[in-house]
Amino acid sequence: MGDSDTDFRDHGFIDAIRARQISVDTISANLTLGYYARQTLFERIETDILVPARAAGYSQIWFGGVSMGGLGSALVAERHAKELAGVILIAPYLGDNDLLTEIARAGGVGSWQPPATIPKQDYQRELWRWLKGVTEQPDTGPAIYLAAGDRDKLALAHHLLAPRLPKDRVFHTHGNHDWGPWSVLWADFLDHSDFRTRCAEQ
Repeated sequence: MGDSDTDFRDHGFIDAIRARQISVDTISANLTLGYYARQTLFERIETDILVPARAAGYSQIWFGGVSMGGLGSALVAERHAKELAGVILIAPYLGDNDLLTEIARAGGVGSWQPPATIPKQDYQRELWRWLKGVTEQPDTGPAIYLAAGDRDKLALAHHLLAPRLPKDRVFHTHGNHDWGPWSVLWADFLDHSDFRTRCAEQ
């Protein structure tokens, strides 16, 4: 939440892609808390990332983020479900504990029944309604990958989402909610997911 776009470079995320010679271009978006608070996240993503990507004719568009950036990536995937090829959520914040506890007490995402009408401002419940649907019918959205440390403070959300995903799209490591485990998880994703083969090597 307090980090910036340069942290992806500083913690080796970009170098990790280059070292593996994966044929992708990257953009590190500086979507700080203010964009969420002012509700301009989607406008900036559309104008600064998606419009240029469409114009350039990219065959695949992927989103990824850590913590709050994981939430932003999930929200973009929800809104652009048919346009994105994949989304990698690293230790994502996916909602407040009250909602997560509600889902857990219902027996998990599969048993949880969202209300028929969800107020516009209740973006968290709407996101989980979408996650429930897209994991039941994967063809309706992008491929979803989840990665998190075993001591992550946001583990409840991760434990709810992980069983809904194919096992080869879930990545674990030892650690808390910080860049050390996230860097390990990113390398694991690059080495052991189908991301590289889907994007093709140089």
